[in-house]
Amino acid sequence: MRDHLGVETQRQWSDKAIASTTPCLLGLFSIVTLLASRLNSRAQLRVSASA
Repeated sequence: MRDHLGVETQRQWSDKAIASTTPCLLGLFSIVTLLASRLNSRAQLRVSASA
């Protein structure tokens, strides 16, 4: 999961701190993804792209 989402391992942290941080980051990622999906379904957003 860390490699797929780009979550880096915290150096010099305890194993307990890392074990609690990873699920929190995954939960935050999930919430942001769900909110963006809900916003996109309500109004079509334009994504600008450079030439």
